[in-house]
Amino acid sequence: MSSTEKPALVCLAQPAWDGDYVKSTVRLMEALAAHYRVLYVDYAYTIADAARAALGKSEAPLARMVGRDGRLRTVDGPAGPVHVLTLPPVVPTQWLDDGPAFETAMALNGRIVRRTVGAALRTLGMTEPVVVTAFAPQIGLPVVGAFGERARIYYGYDEIGAAPWVSKHGPRLEAAYLRRADAAVVTSEGLRESRSRLHRNVHLVPNGVDFDLFHRAADAWPRKARRRVGFIGSLDERVDYDLLGQLIRQRPDLDFLFVGRVLSPEADALAAHLNVTLAGAHSPKALPAFLARMDVGMIPFVRTALTRGIYPMKLNEYLAAGRPVVTTPFAPLGDAERFVYPASDAEVFSRAIDLALRDQGPQSRARRIAFARQNTWAARAEAFAEVVESVATPARRAA
Repeated sequence: MSSTEKPALVCLAQPAWDGDYVKSTVRLMEALAAHYRVLYVDYAYTIADAARAALGKSEAPLARMVGRDGRLRTVDGPAGPVHVLTLPPVVPTQWLDDGPAFETAMALNGRIVRRTVGAALRTLGMTEPVVVTAFAPQIGLPVVGAFGERARIYYGYDEIGAAPWVSKHGPRLEAAYLRRADAAVVTSEGLRESRSRLHRNVHLVPNGVDFDLFHRAADAWPRKARRRVGFIGSLDERVDYDLLGQLIRQRPDLDFLFVGRVLSPEADALAAHLNVTLAGAHSPKALPAFLARMDVGMIPFVRTALTRGIYPMKLNEYLAAGRPVVTTPFAPLGDAERFVYPASDAEVFSRAIDLALRDQGPQSRARRIAFARQNTWAARAEAFAEVVESVATPARRAA
């Protein structure tokens, strides 16, 4: 590596790079391209995923998985190029019980990852990378030390024991990876508290916001007589549908707009109400147009082990547009708590919406926007890079 070349960073990622919703890992790695040459190792599709894609039952990138389209591609990001690598299909392990079969599958997957990532690093001329394992200990653990890495960082953005798609083996594998990591970076106060019991070097870097994108809605406000409360995000197991049902029935004078994937049968039932619109999933670039139709943004999450570890991206997205926010008290939100109206039940939530509708003067809007402006992904990448470099020095490596 020349003296002027950026150091290398490999992200072993749980989220797929592509998709129709905002992903914190993708946004963070895009911003970290200002500091590093980034190789993003995409979601590890399994043999089962490949079979479904071959049968036309899945949109998984089969051609890239089998190497027909080339596994390594370069994506132009806001801070520079990011190299995205698609692995060959791996063995699914979530359904296996702990034991010899599971260990054999993990070892096989480790060989696949080691071989494929190693070839990409050689093609790109990357050496001594920082390895960031992003909520994917099942991928990161078998390849510890395989790439001559100068530091290992674990990036956690959810409570792994409460995430159903990784909960069977996730907590044990995460704890094992943390024992081999130089530092952990987490996105919420709840995760910092819990992971500090597993590692002595845990840092809080909350989710950021694409400020310029969502700020486009700041000067566009609804002009219709009826007021609209909105939600941007997936309608999944995190959402309090009992609260929403009561609220929607209590407030026929309000319209409710939901923008995001519908992943729960309870969410479909909301569409039966005349004052509810389920707009479905849209690309991030389309979201400001929906936000411009909202008077208030809401975060109606249930309080569970999963949601306690969340710092929702939608919080700063609403604030960047100047919108007041009403939220259930599902998790500590740090400095952002002074910009939200907390509400523990439907009756309080209804009153909080009325307060938020009255809190739309220019000074209140300006304060919300100024707060969101501090929380860009570029700022989060700066904080993340500081953590990396604090453990990636030669002295630290020798220690």
